[in-house]
Amino acid sequence: MAMGRRKQRAQTPSERTNYTDAADSIDLTDSAAPNPGDQAPGAAAAPTDATPAGRPGSPVGAHARAARPASRDSAGRGRRRDKRSERSKLDATPPWQVRQRPAAAATTGPYDVADAPIDAITRIDLGALRVPTSELEMRVEVDAAQQVVAVDLVGPNGHMQLGAFAAPRSEGIWDEIRAEIAASIAEQKGNATEATGEFGPELRGRVPADTGLTPVRFVGVNGPRWLLRAMIVGPAATDAVKAEPFLDLLRDVVVVRGNEPLPVREPIPLRLPDTVMEQFEAEQDAEA
Repeated sequence: MAMGRRKQRAQTPSERTNYTDAADSIDLTDSAAPNPGDQAPGAAAAPTDATPAGRPGSPVGAHARAARPASRDSAGRGRRRDKRSERSKLDATPPWQVRQRPAAAATTGPYDVADAPIDAITRIDLGALRVPTSELEMRVEVDAAQQVVAVDLVGPNGHMQLGAFAAPRSEGIWDEIRAEIAASIAEQKGNATEATGEFGPELRGRVPADTGLTPVRFVGVNGPRWLLRAMIVGPAATDAVKAEPFLDLLRDVVVVRGNEPLPVREPIPLRLPDTVMEQFEAEQDAEA
């Protein structure tokens, strides 16, 4: 497989990105050994055998009556035996309707790895991202240290760049990142407006490129301690029909945040699949 690479440093989610076709990136379309559909890990909760102890019943009979105090004074009052009500005679299973909470809504993609569906979709494991295979050509961009910094999905109507970034546990960062992207586009003499799409608030506009102003669309998804940012460039950024292959793929992406502490906005590490990495290293050795 002929592989090229684009060397660049890791970018923050609001920095200027490359709006041209990533033709010199590493092509993973036919070389990576795909992994089977992701299965969400989980374990059933262990049942508990502990039951609350009930209050012992009051003593009855002659001995009980003899044991009762003769008088009730301030030092010690006698216990009045509770009269059994009709409800107390009922079976332990309540005959009245028990209030139940509604079931949680099903999670829709993109997915956190904890919510990954059990399906037949083949995904390529790139570390922080598990990206479905499709008719789109998959490429990755690497920096000078051979670290993967972005994933590109290329089609006849444009391309989509994916990146995952660390976020706080308590809140999402897409709102502030979106505002920074809009300001950056304005500085480049482009234009961007907010819109509401399938995944929530997004940016749509045009940015300067080698061929003039190019349509661009930024989609962001806040997840548990991560932000997934997708940038669609080309005709697919403005045409709903042409955008469908990209959005279909985006819905089935699985994000693997990991447990390692990362600064907010730091890119979550990506990596090449093992088979591609071995081939890449072999070609590097051959050139040396």
